[in-house]
Amino acid sequence: MRVRVDDFECKPDGRYLERIEIGADSTELTAVDGTFRQSDVGKHIAIPGAVDLIASLARFPRPNLVVANASMVAGEATLTAEDASFQRQIHKGMRITVEGAGANGGTLLTDVSEVANSSTVVLADKAVEAVANAVARLNLPDRVLLSDYPRARTGQLTVHVRDRELTDGRMTIGHGLLQSATAGFSSLDLGHPVTIRAAGCLVTTIQVVHNDTQVTLASPAQWAVVDGVADVWRTDSRPGFEQLLVALQGADVESAEIEFSPGVYDFTRVSNAPGALPAALGLDGVRNLTLRGGGQGVTILRMMPDQDLSVGDANVIMARDGHRLTLRDLSVHGAYLTMGACGDPMHGIHLDAGCHDIVVERVDVFQSGGDGVRLIGSLSEADRKVRRVSINGCRLVQNHRTGIAFQRAVEFVWVRDCYIEMTPPGRLACIDFEPSANEEFPGVAPADIFLDSNVLVHGTDAEAVSISGVRPEDPVSRVRFTNNTLHGGGIGGIYLKDVTVTGNLIAAGEGGQVARFAGNMDGLRIEQNTIHAVTGSRTGLEILPHQGIRPRGVRIVGNNIETAGIGISIDGPDSDIEVRGNRILGRGEAIGISIKLRKPQPPGEPIVRLHTSVRIIGNTIVNFADAGIELSTEATFERFNGLEVSTNEIYIDAAPAPDGLVGIRFSAPPQDGGTDRWVERAYVTGNRIADAVDVKIERHTPTVPFFATSGNPGGRSTFEGDGSPNEIGVMAPPGSIFLQIDNEAGAALYLKASGHDGSGWIEMAKSTP
Repeated sequence: MRVRVDDFECKPDGRYLERIEIGADSTELTAVDGTFRQSDVGKHIAIPGAVDLIASLARFPRPNLVVANASMVAGEATLTAEDASFQRQIHKGMRITVEGAGANGGTLLTDVSEVANSSTVVLADKAVEAVANAVARLNLPDRVLLSDYPRARTGQLTVHVRDRELTDGRMTIGHGLLQSATAGFSSLDLGHPVTIRAAGCLVTTIQVVHNDTQVTLASPAQWAVVDGVADVWRTDSRPGFEQLLVALQGADVESAEIEFSPGVYDFTRVSNAPGALPAALGLDGVRNLTLRGGGQGVTILRMMPDQDLSVGDANVIMARDGHRLTLRDLSVHGAYLTMGACGDPMHGIHLDAGCHDIVVERVDVFQSGGDGVRLIGSLSEADRKVRRVSINGCRLVQNHRTGIAFQRAVEFVWVRDCYIEMTPPGRLACIDFEPSANEEFPGVAPADIFLDSNVLVHGTDAEAVSISGVRPEDPVSRVRFTNNTLHGGGIGGIYLKDVTVTGNLIAAGEGGQVARFAGNMDGLRIEQNTIHAVTGSRTGLEILPHQGIRPRGVRIVGNNIETAGIGISIDGPDSDIEVRGNRILGRGEAIGISIKLRKPQPPGEPIVRLHTSVRIIGNTIVNFADAGIELSTEATFERFNGLEVSTNEIYIDAAPAPDGLVGIRFSAPPQDGGTDRWVERAYVTGNRIADAVDVKIERHTPTVPFFATSGNPGGRSTFEGDGSPNEIGVMAPPGSIFLQIDNEAGAALYLKASGHDGSGWIEMAKSTP
């Protein structure tokens, strides 16, 4: 059964104007690409940037701290609070107000000069009056959140705040964070009104339509807008759409297709009635239904502008317990920049608990207030996961929070051939796994997610792609991030199992991380990617511990990495690590490959910990400035026992080569790292190290006295090292050979004649110096 929404009083009488112009103090608006009609007279219009934004300083972003039991002595600068949990790294330098400690019992305004311990800080100014159990508030001095957000781009701002004028203010379109290095914001400023020039939204009506591109408005613009955008609307299509759904429920049909005509349909959010879906188009328990438009950008389903959506959720399309639903050939607009007020939980397409077999195909989601597409299942006994979802050929652009968000209880999802753009007013990730649990249900991380052949354009400070689980025992599982192009951002994650990152082009932006994975990640495969980070000395690929959990079971194979920092850094690994066949092109700085053992953190770890099956094989490392490959340790009770460094190509093709280059380095432990041997059963052979590299292989001989250069460590092998093999205890079976290279009288050759322990070596020959 096919039905048309136009037959149910749904009218596509809105406009989305992509290029408008209006002068300051003018009511004459020109829409370069407009299609105005005489029927547009009396319609509402919203124009971002045509008026000032008037808001108040509402609250401070994290980190901040409110202390309820602060005490100070008059004439002293020390503040104590038993339950404060002060931290030097976080709270030193923060602005602070202390109620009652100022002159005449007023508020003391000053800064935190030093953090003595978790309950004591030293302030920059002394208390005038003694206080006990006073309220102290700490915040970052250079940033504050406004009660509203700018609807248009702003440059450097001049803002009057209470008793001072700021000339270095900065804000980003769509985000209420005001920053100023000179502001010295404090809790005394909260509630103060501020005006942000040309950052508000003019809402008025169309009074006269002169032709298809020119109209006269009822109210003038305060500021000129050139090459701007505007939304025009009149009819609320939600009541008609709800009548259509009721009609379908009463019809004797197995499936239906709802057809939307070309044009812009506007919808209000449903009221917050108990049990009602908080959405403009709510699909509750609907099955075998298709919503189809005339094409992306041709049919637009829009959240009606100028609504106050600051309280509660507000989704454009939301489905719950929906089976076999299809959204196809349409656009979903959140109207974030023309909304009266908007909170984060305002998503474009929200697939909620119990949604199965969903297809989202050739759909645009533009400037929603939250996530473009959000998937979140339920962990109730009814097993209402979100599963079997296909998102194909979609464009997810400038959604305020993320492009696609995976939360909990989501499985079997395919995202293919999509364009995902995260630039302002978007502020976080293109793709974000933000799995969470609650007290009632422990949470299940997403699993079996396939992200393939997408183009991601990123332009915010957050990482572009975040793939993470809930906790170590609940990792995100079986995720494939393959054949994607990521421009302007990085990728990372924690709590991973059987995750594959393969065949991607990652062109990092000007700053931030490039590729970073932490914690347990058994089965992580990073293969055949091209990674570019050519600005700043950033690490191309980082593998890290997280909360004492060490990475293990990682394969880094066949990647092409170009960076000015470290090429591949593996910090604090466990075992089963392979770095093979990568090409690392440096910029004359840092290290090609770095693997560093860390001190154990979790209680109960063995005092001597062995790290087995760590292999660095067949990599090409070009143009480094310190060492091509560096292995190091924080503590010599952390030991490599099964290390292979072989067939790597290490060279310099830039002239002149830096002085003091080292091909392969086994570094000295720090002074408090011990003096024991930390490399056992190491196999170092077949590495091709260029003549321009001053030192081919450098060992810290007291802690790395020898390693094998051929054969089979544990079986018959050839070793080289310092000192007599009987003295340094080189364990090998009979028939093994040891070359002593530190003998001032010349090199000495030993044969293992008896036993399998560290003795039984016989000197066979000695060279002349």
